[in-house]
Amino acid sequence: MQKFSTLKSSACLLASCAFITVASAQLPAKFRLADLAGSDLIDLPNVESDQAPAATPTIGKGMSLPDFVALSLQQSPQMRQSLAQFESAEARVGMSRADLLPTASVRIAKGPEKSESTVTALPTTGTNKHTYYTRTMRLTQPVFNVPVFKEFDSSRQTKAASSLRLQSMREATSLAATKATIDVAVARITLNFSDAQLEQLNKILTYLEARASAGASSQADLERARTRVLNARQTRIEQQTNYRNAMFELDRLTGVIPTTLHLPFLQLLPALPDNYGQIRQYVKEQNLDLLALRKDISAQRSLVSAEHSKSFYCLVNSCLCMFNKRTEGC
Repeated sequence: MQKFSTLKSSACLLASCAFITVASAQLPAKFRLADLAGSDLIDLPNVESDQAPAATPTIGKGMSLPDFVALSLQQSPQMRQSLAQFESAEARVGMSRADLLPTASVRIAKGPEKSESTVTALPTTGTNKHTYYTRTMRLTQPVFNVPVFKEFDSSRQTKAASSLRLQSMREATSLAATKATIDVAVARITLNFSDAQLEQLNKILTYLEARASAGASSQADLERARTRVLNARQTRIEQQTNYRNAMFELDRLTGVIPTTLHLPFLQLLPALPDNYGQIRQYVKEQNLDLLALRKDISAQRSLVSAEHSKSFYCLVNSCLCMFNKRTEGC
């Protein structure tokens, strides 16, 4: 009995694997929404319309997924905020770099001056009053200023973190626009299917009403057909609500309400790893938010090191001052 059970479970497992393999082989290699809609372009009528749109041929080129992504990147206030933060971090890098450059100073002095001779035997000749004029130029460059360099390194790390956050926000905005576009396409196609189903059920109801009035059909068949029509109308109202919400979300992200949509397909999206382990490893290594946090930690460490260096220099200067005072006193 144990051997029989083992053979039976093995046979079931092999049958399941064979069924999955055959089903996978029957799937199309490049599935697209256009295969469901029957066309690459679909009309997007007014969201407030409760009636099925008239069957009119689509003319011209509609807006596509890259167009919506580009519009969302231009319209997003989060993108403008991230860009402003990156520009501010870039300006701070320039300011901290300027502290590493040589310091130049110019001093110009001019005024009246009176000269006197210390030798009384020599007579004074001419006048002893004249005007003096001095001009001094000084260029100072420390050999290596550790605190200033640490602050400069911290500003560079902060700029790198801001750049990563800007890129992360760009990807998040593009992903939101992509999701909104796909939701609009799916909702419109589903709503078209609901319209077609409701139209067919209305025809069946009209046919059964005519048969029931002639006595060729029972009242139970007529009520069942009417129930199916009511269910189809309720389904269409739900799909209309989904379509309206998807259009409003796309309008919020891009600022436009399209009338014609070029249906997106799977090949426009980036490929994902095969298993969850590779996805987790990819997130740990390539996630922009995690990389930005690592840059922030490095920037804070550089700032802490700069403060320690300043404290050390202050301590050394204090000791030198105390030593000089004692030496002068002696």
